[in-house]
Amino acid sequence: MKRTKIILIVCFAFLLTFLAIPVTKVYAQTMAVRLSGQDRYQTAVAVSREGWTESHYAVLADGDNFPDAITAAPLAMKYDAPILLTAKDNLPEETSNELRRLNSFGWRLSVIIASSLLKRS
Repeated sequence: MKRTKIILIVCFAFLLTFLAIPVTKVYAQTMAVRLSGQDRYQTAVAVSREGWTESHYAVLADGDNFPDAITAAPLAMKYDAPILLTAKDNLPEETSNELRRLNSFGWRLSVIIASSLLKRS
C-alpha cells in the first residue's frame, strides 16, 4: 500500500511537471533562394542583384583565387558591399555592368580590390 502511494505521488508529480511547462508554438519557416549563373562571375552578379539595389562600395576579388573572396567577406560586410569577381587581366562584362547598375544614381562608387589582382613590378 505504501509502495502504491509512492508510485502514484511520483506519477502525479511527473505529470504535473509537464503540465506546468507552457507549450509554445513556433512558426519558423525556412526560406531559401538559390542564386546561380553560368559561371562564378555571373553567380557573384546574381548575388549582388539579389542583395543590393545600390551601393557606395563594391569589393573586387580574383575569380581564380577563391581565398580572396573568402577573406574579403568581413570587409564587404563592414561596408555593406557586394563581392564581385574579376579576372586577373580583364574585367568581365557582367561585372562591369553590375558596377554600373550599383552606381545608377551617379554616386561615387569606391571599389576595393584584392591585393592579388594588383600587378607587381
